[in-house]
Amino acid sequence: MAAECQKLLEQVTAKLTQEAVTVCLQASSKAPNETFVKLMWLELPLEKFEELMAKRFDLLNLSEELNQVRSIMDISGIIEELSSTNFGSRTVQRLLSMATPNEIDLLVEMMTGKLDRLAVDGYGNYVFQKLLQSCSLEHRIAALTSLINHLPSILQTKTGTHAMQSLLLTASCIDELELYLQGISGHEVLLSCNQQSTHFIQRLLGFPVDSLHQTIFQSF
Repeated sequence: MAAECQKLLEQVTAKLTQEAVTVCLQASSKAPNETFVKLMWLELPLEKFEELMAKRFDLLNLSEELNQVRSIMDISGIIEELSSTNFGSRTVQRLLSMATPNEIDLLVEMMTGKLDRLAVDGYGNYVFQKLLQSCSLEHRIAALTSLINHLPSILQTKTGTHAMQSLLLTASCIDELELYLQGISGHEVLLSCNQQSTHFIQRLLGFPVDSLHQTIFQSF
């Protein structure tokens, strides 16, 4: 437990965030109090410990409240923050499954400008996938358009390339594929050689569209 708590202490003191509190809570799910006591024994500064404890109880209360939420629109203003935690991400996905098509499209509009961060987050990428796989074609195209300039960096991360590959499989028209091409334009060689993004390039080449293949191969 000491080694585990030392690692937690480093994470908490480096940046005391709700996500760090979540890590602490998950480290000892059967006895979370013990984990916090151990942190105190490791000489966590008193003011930091008090702040951590306050955030812990806020998070526990929030978890109880989230279990009672029945509409995704009730938490529409904090989706990005919730999606960055394990419990929050699962909650958002659950509510998305019950949302109406109009609600999902509205959420896509509200999340514009945040989708690039969501795509590369360890928990948020699952919300990203579910949101864009569930929205209308029109809104998915709008979302992809907003991601064009971020696509190369997204694809070079493990979570980002996984999210974009899953989204690519839902492509239903040439317009979507052309947006992906625009996003990787000028970066084809780099992305093909990167150990993460190369999988996306391979999936993109799997579409039987000659013009798509020509565009990519001509860049080499």
